[in-house]
Amino acid sequence: MFSALPPWLESPQRQLREAFSGARPPHAVLLLGAEGLGGELLAGWIAARVLCVGKGSRPCGQCRSCAAISRGGHPDLRWLTPLEDSKQIRIDEVRELIVDLALKSHQGGYKVVIVFPAESLNTNAANALLKTLEEPAPQTLLVLVAHRRARLPATIVSRCQRLVISAPTSAAAGEWLREQLPDSDAPALLRFARGAPLRALDLAAREFGTIDRDMREVVDRLGRGALDVPAAADSWTRAGKGGLADRVTWLETWVTEGIARALGGTETAQTGASCGLPAAHETLKIRGLYRVLDRLQQLRVTSTTSLNMTMAVESLLLDLRQALGATAKRPTHGVGN
Repeated sequence: MFSALPPWLESPQRQLREAFSGARPPHAVLLLGAEGLGGELLAGWIAARVLCVGKGSRPCGQCRSCAAISRGGHPDLRWLTPLEDSKQIRIDEVRELIVDLALKSHQGGYKVVIVFPAESLNTNAANALLKTLEEPAPQTLLVLVAHRRARLPATIVSRCQRLVISAPTSAAAGEWLREQLPDSDAPALLRFARGAPLRALDLAAREFGTIDRDMREVVDRLGRGALDVPAAADSWTRAGKGGLADRVTWLETWVTEGIARALGGTETAQTGASCGLPAAHETLKIRGLYRVLDRLQQLRVTSTTSLNMTMAVESLLLDLRQALGATAKRPTHGVGN
């Protein structure tokens, strides 16, 4: 919490220092940035700065408030996140929060709430929170962290001071990732992380290289009509949520690059260099790939529901096989080759 933030967060950190040093500090802040850029880290830093009771530079990391935050038990700091096995923040959670905010703080200062990710507020929850944003209690701060602004109601966005977290350049991201993981394939990890260094770090921790090798084989066999689709779908489902999510991430990147190549693109948006993924044959059915991309996005959204995931994955693979069916033969090179 009190260690130095990643270098790409230094600029928004300075902006926030200025905002909270002014005569009228904001009562609500909206941090907008892609997943893996550290919006939640910046939100935690804001909370620590506001709640710190030490002298000099804040957060000091030494006062009783900073010590409580380090232990994860500050009575005036609350994280509002989706309940376990849910992708939504529901109205009951917001109502409970509103009741809590109406009470005096435990340490006589601010009460801070971090909503993460803010786009997980369902409609009723967002409407309930709006009242608090419109009429905030004294010494109350709400910090919303969102990855997708389009999924937030305009009324919520308009009542917050907004700060956009920009991704670092590919060179800066690669340098930082190599410092953290000297032996990693930083360019490959950053491609699949869409340029977000913290997401790349998380992928590396889950041995994403093994997923990469497995998925290259899956796509190759699928294109040759040699993949047992039901068995593959069952294997993906048994891999659990993390394993399934990583495979979805891999395929999203592969399909997106396949579409770009088929349309004449040769570079990735994040790295500015050849992505190294299996090249899309010029006769790939673009419409079919877009359909696969839609299915991947639906699969990501419904992965925590009671939907029969094996059937959903099987349907996805069949659509991908159909999209690949126009090729005479499959290329065999993959990431890093």
